[in-house]
Amino acid sequence: RRKPSHFIRPPEMEAEKGVSAALAAFKSATSDEARFAALLILAKFAQTNGATMVMVYEAIGTRFLQRLMVSTSIPPGCPQHIFKSVALSILGAMAAVPEIATQHDLLEMVDPVLNTFANEDAPELELDALSVLAGIVESPEGRAALIRRGADRAIAARLMAMTEASSDKTAMTSIAVLVRLVDDTVGSGVRIGSDRVVSVLDAIAATFAQREDAAKFAACHALASVLDLIRGSFEPNSATVAAITNLGQWQAFAAKGLRDILGSKLGEKERDEALKLAAVTTEFSDGILWAVEADKLLPLLIRTSSVELRMAIEDRAVHQSVVAAPQVAACCILCERAIKLFAEDGPAVQSLSLDPEVLVGIHTSLAEAGAAALALVEASDDVMPSRDSQVRLLLLSCVRLLGAWAAEDSEANRDRFYESLPMLLRLLQQLDADTHIDSSASDTALRWLLPGFCHVTADDTGRDQFVAAGGHALVTRVLLNKWISPALHQSSEEIRLSCITACSTLLNIVILAPSVVVSQPEFCELRNRVGEFLSNTSFECDLLLRAHLLTLFLRILIHRPFHQKEMQPAWEDLCAGLAPLLATMRPGSKTDDADDIAALWNLGEQALTVAAIAHPELARVLPK
Repeated sequence: RRKPSHFIRPPEMEAEKGVSAALAAFKSATSDEARFAALLILAKFAQTNGATMVMVYEAIGTRFLQRLMVSTSIPPGCPQHIFKSVALSILGAMAAVPEIATQHDLLEMVDPVLNTFANEDAPELELDALSVLAGIVESPEGRAALIRRGADRAIAARLMAMTEASSDKTAMTSIAVLVRLVDDTVGSGVRIGSDRVVSVLDAIAATFAQREDAAKFAACHALASVLDLIRGSFEPNSATVAAITNLGQWQAFAAKGLRDILGSKLGEKERDEALKLAAVTTEFSDGILWAVEADKLLPLLIRTSSVELRMAIEDRAVHQSVVAAPQVAACCILCERAIKLFAEDGPAVQSLSLDPEVLVGIHTSLAEAGAAALALVEASDDVMPSRDSQVRLLLLSCVRLLGAWAAEDSEANRDRFYESLPMLLRLLQQLDADTHIDSSASDTALRWLLPGFCHVTADDTGRDQFVAAGGHALVTRVLLNKWISPALHQSSEEIRLSCITACSTLLNIVILAPSVVVSQPEFCELRNRVGEFLSNTSFECDLLLRAHLLTLFLRILIHRPFHQKEMQPAWEDLCAGLAPLLATMRPGSKTDDADDIAALWNLGEQALTVAAIAHPELARVLPK
């Protein structure tokens, strides 16, 4: 007869009873053989609850387990690694409990566990050893102990050596531990050395390139995450980023893996992960040329990103496309970098030796992507301003693509871009005025569009539309209030280039449309503020930026001289600041950017001569 249900013991009660019996046997044992026999029973219940494992840890500690990890005296008839297998099983269960995983004696087990994991003669113990490391890595103390003992190097080396014979779970657990280690060290500012970061990237990228199981896609996601983390932790032009970019094989592995999966049938999730990895690699490498590491990947990448972008946003409203914002962002990065590469048509492109048909296909794909992005932004009036981060990501990604599209300055793009100017400037002004969002969003968007605006203001039709839409006021406000001071005091190459492009955009208006300078009050403020900056001789910014500021100041001064009723500048300080700058700019001076400096000198010298008529104070800096 079946027993009443209240006589049936739940599994956890059976586990607790078994653990209690095994612990009693362990404590009463008088020989290592008897202790090991008790551990064999404990190993059967290793995956029990945390409270029970705390009781196990307090009863047996780790000393005997450590002896088992290094012992070579295997009883006859037993499997070769029986001692290590049992020890790792119990250690893995202990490490999974947070209050045990941080104990000093458990952290002292890292070395023997790492040695076991790295031992190619015991592949059956890989996953058990990884389980211990995966528990330890979850605490700050554990991550510090692993980094001190070089766990990142050991795991990366073993991951590189893994073949298809290793299970996908083993590879995926290795990747997860590596990502956790890099995330903690790089994210917290601890520097483990570029070579160690590269070894991790190489190992993950090799897994992505070589495996054909679930580990391939885990590696794809992990590689993108690590690259994104490093990009966010270092300046783009830092020595660390340069070293990581130039060392190792991770770019070649990434290219091979991407070519394999983008050239095959993929689900939407896998394709999105692949495009994200391609976009992050492109950002990290400051260009898309890394894709030539794998045959035919570059055209495939451009075509795929263009098609995916159009499928996500073409003939759709913003609220319909916003669900795909991260995917759109990745596609826009790839298309933008490709536009910049092929617009230059320099030696890098010529060295690719692409067939004419392939080149035509690339240009067609990029033109279609730009047109789709423009159409979406033109339809954004009904959703802006928006505090939805995904809406902003979607629109700013399209603006980024449009910046490269407009800077190409082709006739095919020009008319469409001119039509969109009022809407684009309205979007920028809304972002700039919204105090509830990060102000860097508007600055970044303007930086992307400035090269296109520079082309626009050199043309009569485009310049009129730009001024009518308030573009000059926006550029002046951002230049004076956000960019000049950091550019003069810091070594930010990005802000420096933005200041130079902004000055060039405003110079186009000042030189080609002087009536605008007379009628628009922004140029009066621009004259005053730039004069103040030039008067301060303590600024050590580069010559090209100061030359742009000086030329802009003098050209405005021709059309907007200081009147007697206006507050006059400190002429003595101003001349003291101008004199050494003019001396450095004069023809014959050995300077970087010599051609640009010479062009600015010609414009500035003419303006200085005219301005000195209205302001005799400037006569002291006139060329002899």
